[in-house]
Amino acid sequence: SYTLPFLMKSLTSHLLCFLTVPLFAQNLPSLLTGKNLNATFSTLAYDAEAQEWGIAVATNNLYVGNSTVYIEPGLGAFSVIAETHPPYAHNGFQQLKQGATIKQAILATKSQDAQSHFRQVAGIDKEGNVFAFTGEALAYWQGTSSHLLGENYVVMGNQLGENVLQHMARTYARTRGPLAERLLASLIAGQLVGGQVSGKQSAALVVKGTDNEWYNQIDLRVDHSQQPFVDLQKLMDYHYGRIQLNQAYYAFDAGNRPRAAQKLARAEKLLEGWNGMYSKIAYTHSLMGDDTPAVTWIQKALLENPSWRVNLPAF
Repeated sequence: SYTLPFLMKSLTSHLLCFLTVPLFAQNLPSLLTGKNLNATFSTLAYDAEAQEWGIAVATNNLYVGNSTVYIEPGLGAFSVIAETHPPYAHNGFQQLKQGATIKQAILATKSQDAQSHFRQVAGIDKEGNVFAFTGEALAYWQGTSSHLLGENYVVMGNQLGENVLQHMARTYARTRGPLAERLLASLIAGQLVGGQVSGKQSAALVVKGTDNEWYNQIDLRVDHSQQPFVDLQKLMDYHYGRIQLNQAYYAFDAGNRPRAAQKLARAEKLLEGWNGMYSKIAYTHSLMGDDTPAVTWIQKALLENPSWRVNLPAF
């Protein structure tokens, strides 16, 4: 039988081994393996009508959008999480160009990857066909590690609370609106029912389309925050708010005042907090002959950012 001093000595030696692991390790799986493994979850999807591909992703580590999102409009998209391995995307796009299916494109790299049991990869092709795999080792992490395939979309994640993926899939399928809004709704739904058991730190949302101008492509990233989902939602509001504001201006210029007023009201709600856009809001009100709200927005801008006064000569 083991004595208490022996057990204490053994435990101490194991702890000292763990403490020698490089400090970049983020969580228990990282500490045990010496790898930089991160709890992550994502929704990847294709909108056939808009010809857009998109990915929304979140993690308990820094700048998740830096290495997990890969999209080539007109070809497909890949989400690569857990222990990120970019060749799944780089090789995958080459495979797709050569006529491979999305399943073949992913498995071609997996067959050459000795560490595939630490990966989680999802892909979607130019027609919305999907495939994903979850590495075997992820089953031994805390929480749930899995993926679900839907029509033109995939949800996947690791170290998740119970039923997170089911809520993400259901929310994506039921939500209406632009692809970006559906992706973010899916991601937030997963967080609301538990998200990752190890917490949250960053989130990203990328949507690209074959017919999108550069200013309509979406590449939003919250690299470090205590509330990354709230911050990501705000960034998306700003994206669509600027579009609504531009539409208001052009509607008034075309003589359609009711449409201009409607678009401007929506823009004001979405752009709250981005004082760099307050000058255009005030200017549009002024063009429409509404000087009182124009002045209100100017005053608001000065309160939020005293340096905004450099814009005053324009008025």
